[in-house]
Amino acid sequence: MIELEIELGNEKKTYNLPESWDEVSVDDYVKLTSIDNDKLSQVQVVVKNLSVLTGIDEDTMYKIPMETFNGIVEYLYFFNQPLEGELVDSVELDGEEYFVKKDFDKLTLGETISIDVITEKYGDNFNLAIKELLCIFLRKKVDGKLEEFSNDMMGRSELFGKISINKIHKLFSFFSVGSLS
Repeated sequence: MIELEIELGNEKKTYNLPESWDEVSVDDYVKLTSIDNDKLSQVQVVVKNLSVLTGIDEDTMYKIPMETFNGIVEYLYFFNQPLEGELVDSVELDGEEYFVKKDFDKLTLGETISIDVITEKYGDNFNLAIKELLCIFLRKKVDGKLEEFSNDMMGRSELFGKISINKIHKLFSFFSVGSLS
């Protein structure tokens, strides 16, 4: 992250700008994909996207000089690049390691029902469902084996919102194209 200081009137504020998709969380990615681009002008879409990525509220964004705005847009060039992370076997978060459950053909009834409920809730927009799906597909290991699924795991969604989107997006290729390759 790089710091950007913006001065408006007598007030100075510092914001953190991500330098790559590695610094964009699942939470922020979900916010980005939930912006309804069809109902907004191109400038409004850019402002909303930049607001999510930088933490600069939209009102402040509209008050900054064009030169600063254009600099932010140029700096965040990665936003127009595709996500390119590798398929990972595990993710470390808050000192705990969570491993990817990859045997999609051996789901339990509880896992299947949970996936169905999530799918019904979000329709085909898996981007909005990422945090909840991670609760099913990221597990701790107990005695060398992935822990068994329980509904209590769904409470991990807020924790999983902190993960870099670049670390886990390949996992969701399974849902869109049916394979992990």
